[in-house]
Amino acid sequence: MKYYSDLTKKIYDTEDELTDAEKTYEKEQEDKKQEALKVSNRKKELSKKIQDADDKITSAHNMYDMALQDIKKLSDEYTKKCDEIISAAKKNLSDAEREKYAAVLDFNKEFGPYRTTYTGEKASEQFNRIQKQLERSYRNFFDNWFLF
Repeated sequence: MKYYSDLTKKIYDTEDELTDAEKTYEKEQEDKKQEALKVSNRKKELSKKIQDADDKITSAHNMYDMALQDIKKLSDEYTKKCDEIISAAKKNLSDAEREKYAAVLDFNKEFGPYRTTYTGEKASEQFNRIQKQLERSYRNFFDNWFLF
């Protein structure tokens, strides 16, 4: 007599072969389910790792943006402080020049044109001072109008 298994969809010669085949088939199916469960759990584990890493990247981007904001704030404060320092120095220089020009004007009114001749070390100092003034003036001009 022949035996047909609904599980394996095969025909067997004996009942023992049929039960062995069905047990083997059920074991294979159970092993496949266990393997699928392991794969599913592993996928979930790796997906969680990826999500955690993505969260860390998002956090790092937020911290980076905050650092940029802090740098901008410090830069603004630094620029403001630098402007205060240079403004005081410019005012001091302007006052000194105004005082000199007033003294020269007074001299010119009373005695005629004021002339000075510099020689030696004093001539070098005056030349370097004027050269620095011109460099600063032109540097500001080129920095404002041309991109280098």
